Amino acid sequence: MPIRDARCESCGTKPPRFLQEHELIELMDKNRIGTDASMATHVKNIVDRNYVVLCDETGTPLRPPRPPVPGQRPKPRQIGRYLVPTPLGVGLLDLFRKGDDRGIKMNFSDDHNSPALLSQPTIRAQMENEVAQIASSALDKNSVVMQNLAWFEARYNELEASLSRT
Repeated sequence: MPIRDARCESCGTKPPRFLQEHELIELMDKNRIGTDASMATHVKNIVDRNYVVLCDETGTPLRPPRPPVPGQRPKPRQIGRYLVPTPLGVGLLDLFRKGDDRGIKMNFSDDHNSPALLSQPTIRAQMENEVAQIASSALDKNSVVMQNLAWFEARYNELEASLSRT
């Protein structure tokens, strides 16, 4: 069979799309992070702290809602609410994950001392679980608060020490 046509095409891989706001909320729910009432606040906090920017599907930051200006053509509707990491957000996660590629089991009873633990959703879920146990009188509030403060202070000190070494 003779070859009748040949073409050269250039193809490449594309990076995965950014997480949408509703997908983050679904993941938070799946990992038992926050309550229905607090999840939107968590998302607002990461935007307000400039860890992410909310963008539409084209990558354009979302415009604040404003009433239409009389006589002016309305701007096109923006579609999607994608959480695009800022350099600050990426840098913070990189800092937490620095040197930690060992797949550590993440929970408060783990004796591993790593600032990377601070970026794991299981830490927040563990705290939420402890709050529920305090509410049902299964745990003592003061001892849980002291344990968590000591744990976070130790991670902070390790992070600070690692920064001074670099």
